[in-house]
Amino acid sequence: MMWVYCASRENRLIRAWLSPVRPTLRSTRPYRLVFPKSAPRRFVREVKPVVIEAIASAQRILPLESSVRLRVTPDTREAVSTYMQGSTGWTRDSQHVYVGVNTQTKGWRRSLKRTVAHELNHTVRDKRTAKRKGKMTMLDTIAFEGLAQCFEKEVSGELPPYAAALSVQQTRRIWSMIKHDLDSRDEALYRRIFFARDDKDVPTWAGYRLSYMIVSRRMKRLELGWDALMGLSSEEIVGRRLG
Repeated sequence: MMWVYCASRENRLIRAWLSPVRPTLRSTRPYRLVFPKSAPRRFVREVKPVVIEAIASAQRILPLESSVRLRVTPDTREAVSTYMQGSTGWTRDSQHVYVGVNTQTKGWRRSLKRTVAHELNHTVRDKRTAKRKGKMTMLDTIAFEGLAQCFEKEVSGELPPYAAALSVQQTRRIWSMIKHDLDSRDEALYRRIFFARDDKDVPTWAGYRLSYMIVSRRMKRLELGWDALMGLSSEEIVGRRLG
């Protein structure tokens, strides 16, 4: 049994906000915000309005393309506080997003807004490309994660910590390690580049920093809006050289 919050009323308000500003965008999709029964009521009261606001902010820029079920749970793992500043997320596909939050972490509200934007961007990209984890190449993953980080920065006004985790020199070294493996679907390589811990050759968040650096620079050259960007191929977004 779960507590379920259906956002139909909020989506009507979001559509009202959007129409005079961005009349060319598709209408927003409904979403379901779900909390497990075990979640403390105080947790739900604190977290729910932050998530609703984050979804509204994201949809003003890039409307959802699927009816998304967003499940939010307490997450007290140390890594969520130390590495993620209070929240973490995972997108299973274009319709299912999971978010974990530690409300005891300083700045968790800002982190949660970024996380929600990041994962909602993934749902749109997933819908457009129909590529699932395990079938994505390294090139696809760089585009996928780079777009999401650029989007969360635009929605929140803040650069996520993983997007600035390495120096430019370190990031170029990571690129030199993988530039010949852009078509690889090797799960071990993906995990090493994006989730390394205590690896002497790959700093923490290397893949995320690399993805952000490549895609943010590419976006400046392309000068396209978000709707157009999300439909580009991975090669168009990333290219084959580190500019």
